[in-house]
This record gives sequence, C-alpha cells and structure tokens, in this order.
Amino acid sequence: MADVKSGLDVSKELKEILYVKEDGKERKVEKKDCKAQKNQINQHYENLIKKVNQDIKNGILNIDLEAYLQPEGVCEVIAYAVGCRGKLKRSQLRKFFNEIKTIEYDLKSGEDVKKIQIRILALIPKLAYSKGRELIDEEFYEFMKAILMKVKEDMNKENPQEVFEVFVKILESIVAYHTYHFPKEA
Repeated sequence: MADVKSGLDVSKELKEILYVKEDGKERKVEKKDCKAQKNQINQHYENLIKKVNQDIKNGILNIDLEAYLQPEGVCEVIAYAVGCRGKLKRSQLRKFFNEIKTIEYDLKSGEDVKKIQIRILALIPKLAYSKGRELIDEEFYEFMKAILMKVKEDMNKENPQEVFEVFVKILESIVAYHTYHFPKEA
C-alpha cells in the first residue's frame, strides 16, 4: 500500500476502498461493488482526501509521486471512489483535464508564469460551478482546489514546469484510473 513521503499513512483508506471481503477472502473491487460498499467508500474517501490535502500543503515537489501514481495508489483510489459515488461526470473530468493540458503546452511554449498562475486560479471557480451543479463531489472539489492553490504557490518557489508536470501526472492518473474502473458503456 502507498504511503506519502511526509510519513502520512493512507494504507488503511486505500485498503478499505479498493478491497472487499467475499467468502472470507479479500479481492480487489469492481464497479459492481460500488452499491454494496457505499458507506465504507464514503467514510474512507473523506478521510483519504483530508490526509492527501494535508500532504499537498508540504509542497508539490515533496509529494511521493510513486505513491500517488502506482496501481492501488492514491490516484486510483480517488478515481474509484468518485466513480462509485457517481458524482464525477466523465465529461467534466475530461473537460478539466483538457484545460490543464492546454496550460501545460502554453507553459512549455514560454508563456509568462504569472499569466499561467492566473489561469490556474481561474480553474477554481469553474470547479465551484461544477460542484454547484453536482457534477463533482465536495471532496474532489476540495482536493482539486487544494492542489491548484499549491501548484500556483509553488510555481513561485520552485521550477514552474517541474511543479506543473507533477500536477499533470497526478490528474492524468486520476483520469486514466477513472476510465479503467468506469469504462464508457457501449
């Protein structure tokens, strides 16, 4: 199970969300398990997001990226939990991710860092709008708000491209794991 560099242990939340006991044995969850696990997922997802948001405060470049990206890591659990809750529309996730990729391209192309930081901040009201329309849940909104604020802040202290690259990898992993667990129905 994944632990973050800061020593923050999220292994309990990861295990409780990603595994289900069946016939006395543990197995990895599937989409069909969402309904039966709803209360357990909600409780542990909220705890996970609180711990992750605390970890983010230590700095984007201080995140143990492996613990976030690996299978059964933080990103997979976030993707599975929000998918089970049914409060993250695929279109919202893709729309937001596409905006992030555009910002990444512009940053690599030499756009002024201050302008990039404003564009990052401008994403927060868009997230709030999606939250108000119940297209994303409260915990995902708080997670995204926390990471966006920290990315903006850390771009002043660290290499802006490196900071943004870590953020993109995290979001990209959430999108990929969400698609893995909740493929588009034919």
